[in-house]
Amino acid sequence: SSCKLTFSLSGEMGEEMYYEGMCVRTVDGKEFVYRMCDDPNRDGIRVDMHQEELELADAQLACIHRGKAIYVKYRVYRSKPIVRQLSDDVLLLEIYFSSRPNLKAMSSSPFVYFCNSGVIDTFETDTMKFLPSIYYDDEASYHFIGVHNGVISIKASRANAHYIMKAQLPIEYYEHDPAYELRAAVKKLLKRNEEV
Repeated sequence: SSCKLTFSLSGEMGEEMYYEGMCVRTVDGKEFVYRMCDDPNRDGIRVDMHQEELELADAQLACIHRGKAIYVKYRVYRSKPIVRQLSDDVLLLEIYFSSRPNLKAMSSSPFVYFCNSGVIDTFETDTMKFLPSIYYDDEASYHFIGVHNGVISIKASRANAHYIMKAQLPIEYYEHDPAYELRAAVKKLLKRNEEV
């Protein structure tokens, strides 16, 4: 079977496309940011470049999370990440630069995760605070896939071999789904009963 591909965003509307499907559109001198999957007219977040121009200089649009545009700025002198709220809809994350971090966020969760040089940092948007960093072996090349039900998935490459690695995060590092946790507990109990 086959499928026909068409271009849905052609750049004719003053659009620019960036990493991870982030888009910027300028309309009447006003800049709007949105995800490629969003309707720019309905979901676009206005970024006041005149007010935030100095703050966002050299920053990259990393993601849209719960109606907020999150920009990342790399600092060679920054040892711990910090976040600043530039407006109601714009956050600036300043992190240590060594390699491009893989930043992931799902609107169903208050957490924003990013991997950078052997460290997983977790930022909670509800409290505007970082959780303690989690460290991992940084001998391979990593690409952060995501977090689902508290399990982090990372693609790793070493010596031309590719791996998918998974690890259970500590409970305070993810949004809890009570129904999922109940199903997992029942499944564990049933397995234990089968072994007896």
